Amino acid sequence: MALKNYSYYLDPIFYSLMLGAGEAYFCAYGIKLGYDGLQAGFIATIPVAIGGIFQLLAPFGINKLQSYKNWVVIGAIIQAFIFLVISLSSHLLQEHYYIFFFLVTLYWILNLSITPAWNAWIAKIIPVEEMKKFFSVRNLLTASGNVIGLAATGYLLFLAKDIDKQLLVFKYVFIVCFVARLLSAFSLSAHARSHDKEDMNTFSFKKLLQANEYDYALKMVNFICLFKLGVYFSASFFTPYMLKFLNFNFLEYMQILVSAFVGRILFLRLFRKFFVDIDIGKLLLISTLGVSIVPFLWTLSVSHSYLLYLEILTGIAWGGVELAFLLYCFELVPANVQPYFMSYHNFVHTVTIGIGSVLGALTFYYFKELPNVYYIVFYSSACLRLLSFAFFPKIVGQRALTYFSIFYKLLAVRPNMGIVSRPLGSVVRKIKKMENK
Repeated sequence: MALKNYSYYLDPIFYSLMLGAGEAYFCAYGIKLGYDGLQAGFIATIPVAIGGIFQLLAPFGINKLQSYKNWVVIGAIIQAFIFLVISLSSHLLQEHYYIFFFLVTLYWILNLSITPAWNAWIAKIIPVEEMKKFFSVRNLLTASGNVIGLAATGYLLFLAKDIDKQLLVFKYVFIVCFVARLLSAFSLSAHARSHDKEDMNTFSFKKLLQANEYDYALKMVNFICLFKLGVYFSASFFTPYMLKFLNFNFLEYMQILVSAFVGRILFLRLFRKFFVDIDIGKLLLISTLGVSIVPFLWTLSVSHSYLLYLEILTGIAWGGVELAFLLYCFELVPANVQPYFMSYHNFVHTVTIGIGSVLGALTFYYFKELPNVYYIVFYSSACLRLLSFAFFPKIVGQRALTYFSIFYKLLAVRPNMGIVSRPLGSVVRKIKKMENK
């Protein structure tokens, strides 16, 4: 049924075009508006943290509307108009940084509030026997649309040599993003509505934290979040580093973004072919160690080719981190507890983004007069990542990987991370149950 409804495939195409062409360039747009490295860097991380906090209020809104579909469609339409406002307000945004910061924050509040509702809704309306094929096709369309959007915007900005022409390109690109998100919302409105009662229960962590049987899994979450504190310490500064410090043009910048994204995809291909039998703990340990030294490796050369290949390897390492962590979650935590467990992870992760970003910003501000301020931030980030291994849970026994289909919703593309995504927990649980029969 679902596979014959073309609206289910139009949404990922238009949604991913919006991400690649628009959201991926928010930080770069801030630099062209005249913001300094600290202000532009904040655009990449702090709105995500604020959005994650407001995401906790989403269940109340969904319960009020009594409809996942209405919540998702309305949120998508508002997101579209955010792009329209940004496109028509360049002069205002140049003079008032806080307005741009507010608009990007509102975008992320909607993005992160829509995702759990969309996840629950789509898991109810797609027949279980069609899910694996449907999400495999959807992932392909999303990846393709995202790369096309990244490449198109980067190339157009590269052709526009002076600042006025680049701002004009941004204006028209954001108008295209406005249209793309509206078309995405229109496609979503053509989806079926779930016939089940549509509510999302508010969540308390108390029961989860008091259960001893989940202690190891919770320790793993705490390690990952401490590790990511070091990641977000420097995450804000890779775009300013490339565009302001190294003076990369937009074609070079776009290639760096795409290479990290390609690395993520390449990892899954390599993993499913060669590394299915590796122990989960070893995969996580090796991958996180690899990611830990990346900021240091960024300082060894300013060559674009060097950074391009480094980003591919970084994307591969990040693919290992996220896959191993999610397999731990789905293997160690019972299905009925997984939604609460992932909510706990998302909450702690949100706090981590905020703390890491603020600490990185304070460090940058304190040393901003030094010519090597970016290197100081990158070295500090690498040290914090390595220090988090003091909390790495002891690997007890062998946990051989039992690979099963895991699908994500793409939320953003970032240099040095590849992608920001959320696992589709409801979908994964249903597919896993079907595959185990």
